[in-house]
Order: sequence, then structure tokens, then C-alpha cells
Amino acid sequence: MSVFEDKTIFVAGAASDVVWRLLPAFESAKARVVLMDEDADELMSMARKSPARFDPLPVTRLNAKTCAAIGGVWQDEPIDIFLDFLALTDVGQNERMLAASRACVRAFEPALMAADGCVVSAIPAPAREDDLAAKIIEAGHLQLARSMSDRWARWQVCYNVLRPAAGASASAIAQAVDIAVQAGWRNFTGVHVPIRSAAH
Repeated sequence: MSVFEDKTIFVAGAASDVVWRLLPAFESAKARVVLMDEDADELMSMARKSPARFDPLPVTRLNAKTCAAIGGVWQDEPIDIFLDFLALTDVGQNERMLAASRACVRAFEPALMAADGCVVSAIPAPAREDDLAAKIIEAGHLQLARSMSDRWARWQVCYNVLRPAAGASASAIAQAVDIAVQAGWRNFTGVHVPIRSAAH
């Protein structure tokens, strides 16, 4: 049985190769999937794969204000799995996406609590050792994961982090998402899954 079986999944930063690789698993598991990003055309292409189950949610600007507003409208409708792929977007390694990630996980907290949900966040490792700005952003994402894990410790909401190395393939990341979600529901909250291989 798939970890995604009959789940409600919300994907922030959905217009990516990683999500394309995950769509068949979502479809075969009969998951309901909400796909949020700025690229409306790509989201519509994704939704056409399973119109009854994949819901595109295009936004004009993917930022903290938008995430907070959507979470406010969503309220406590249960979300089983929240995939935060904002840092994998073209502009992911910057302060805007860090702020958006922070706003998303906080805004969707009631929905995650309603489902005893799981957050999986993908935070790419800096491509260069001397890229100080990228390291600061990475540290911010990791601190967010730690603080939300601590905040949710008394509930059944878990927060796991994937850290794909430069060159990690979409397939490798997609496989790691499955591992991270399963790990979360086995109560290994806060597990870090490094992804070093680009061979998958």
C-alpha cells in the first residue's frame, strides 16, 4: 500500500521536475493533490494527468503574503501531506522563498493538525562551499524545520527535511519524499535525508 493512498496532499512550489516524477505515484494511490505555483500553464498540464484528483492553484506571486492568505482560506480542512518545494524553484535559494516557506507551514498548521499530517521540505545544499548567502538561507530553512518540529512535538504532526546535493536527480528526490513521509509517520520527526546520488 502506498504511503500516499487516499491522502490529501498540498504541494507548494509544484511546477518542478520532482513533482512531475511524483504525479504517477499520487495518481495510482488515488490521492487528492493541490498544486500551487506561479506557472499556471505547467500546473494545468499537471492537472490534465488526473483532472478528478489534481487541482491546480496558480498564484500571481508565490510569497509569504500569498501563502498566509491561502492558508487562512483553507483553515482546518485536513491536509495529510504538505510538500514544501519552494526552495527548489528557480528563485528558491533566497529570502523570499524562506519567508514563503515559513508562512506556509504556519498558515496550514490547523489543516495539518486536523489530519495528524506530515510536512516534507526540500532544502538544496549550496552548490558552492564559498556561497555564504546560500548557506545563510539554508540555515534559515533548517532552523524553521527545527522550530516547527519542537512546536508540533505534542501533536502528531511531523516535519522532515530532504537535503538534495547539487546534481541530485528528480527521481532521487521523488524516492526520498516517499522515505521521508513514511519516516514521519513512524514518529522519526525531524529526520534529515541527504540525497547525494544523481544516478537514479
